[in-house]
Amino acid sequence: MNLHKAAELGKVRLDQKVTLKQEWLDNQFGTVYQRGAGAQTTLEKLAGHVLRESDNTSANAINAIVNPLLALEQHALNKLDVRHTITD
Repeated sequence: MNLHKAAELGKVRLDQKVTLKQEWLDNQFGTVYQRGAGAQTTLEKLAGHVLRESDNTSANAINAIVNPLLALEQHALNKLDVRHTITD
C-alpha cells in the first residue's frame, strides 16, 4: 500500500528500475532471492511477487526504497484503526 501511495504522490514510478541488494535477500518466502544481489527488476514486478508469493525479498526492497520517502502520517498502516508499530 505504501508503494502505491508513494507513486500517487509522485515519489516513485512503478516502472522504476531496482537493483537488488544483498541485505534484501531472504529465502524464507518467495523466489526473488534466487536472482541474487545485483539483479534488476521494477517496483511493479516486485509488488507482484509480494502479492503472489508473499516474497520477502521483494517486500524488503519495496520497504527500503519507499518507506523513507513517506512521512510517518503518509504510511498506509497509519490510516487503519488497528494498533501497530513501525520499526526500521
